[in-house]
Amino acid sequence: MLKKLASLCTFFMLVLMVTVSGVQAAPLAQTHMYTLTPLSVPAGFTATEANGINENGQIVGTATSSNGVTHAIIWDSSGRVVQNLGTFENRPTIGFAINDDGVVAGTGVGNFFANPNVALVWDATNGWQMLHNPPNEVLSIAFAINNARQVAGSSGFVQRAVLWDSAGNPQLIGSLGSGDFGGTALGINTSGQVTGFASLNSGGFPVHGFLWTPEAGMRDLGTLSTYQFARSEGIAINDLGHIAGSVDIDIDRFTNIGVPGLWHDGRWTVLRRRAGSALAINNQGEIVGTFSPNSDTSFRAFIYHDGRFTNLNRLIVSRNTTLTEATGINEQGLIVANSDVGGAARAFVLTPR
Repeated sequence: MLKKLASLCTFFMLVLMVTVSGVQAAPLAQTHMYTLTPLSVPAGFTATEANGINENGQIVGTATSSNGVTHAIIWDSSGRVVQNLGTFENRPTIGFAINDDGVVAGTGVGNFFANPNVALVWDATNGWQMLHNPPNEVLSIAFAINNARQVAGSSGFVQRAVLWDSAGNPQLIGSLGSGDFGGTALGINTSGQVTGFASLNSGGFPVHGFLWTPEAGMRDLGTLSTYQFARSEGIAINDLGHIAGSVDIDIDRFTNIGVPGLWHDGRWTVLRRRAGSALAINNQGEIVGTFSPNSDTSFRAFIYHDGRFTNLNRLIVSRNTTLTEATGINEQGLIVANSDVGGAARAFVLTPR
């Protein structure tokens, strides 16, 4: 549970003070507890992973078979499988994002050079459809989609940030630095603002997060570390233009790490000085992601809201599962998260009580 703001004695003293003065005390901030529901494992599969959730409670992710074949899956908020989206031209599929119309953005997984990945969208009418590659590019991945059916992702072996329009036509959205050194678009909001990361030079480092808008193009989000190759990443963006991601900070004069961060009003805010990333944000400013409580090798899911950072595992009614990352949150506060402790990968939906 969240750390208490005061000891019990101090609390009673405050209550006494406001009662005597006749001033009504402001209510203490409440912490949600969550009911944890596993997402059903489709027949013939052994593992599940959740990647996103829409405002209707539809969840998108992936199921994996014992021989490693993946299918994109849609679940409802009760954990029931709504649809197995299958393969695309014999390629395994991964579902990364779902909009409020139930349209999924993802990829058909190839073998890199001979049969490269292809960016895809799926809808109930047309099934899987391949998005066009930019000229002279092969290999593409679709990571995010908005309700206008604009899709954000990357293309090419070097990886360049791409925005696809609703007809599947690609637009390379630029780069950071003085040349086209590659990047990836990971998040998109309702108005078509895009976030991701891009290289500043031809060596591939450093990598900085960006905010792209149709009016201003690509903006460097910078970093908080003085290290020469310090990085940042924009991973998700809400309709206010606030970006959840990771940003490097200095631990001491010799060490820097990437920590969960929020970028807004032109600057980064560190959510917790622990290794990790913020992976999703809603319009209320609730942020979820993953962090390492003690080391870089053990990760846990978190939620951040109103300045409070909490290990999600402390807020679930059942303590028999350890959540390692939370990957999506909608405006109703439903959260999707994953557990991969002991090699047993399972996906869950968390419902506020």
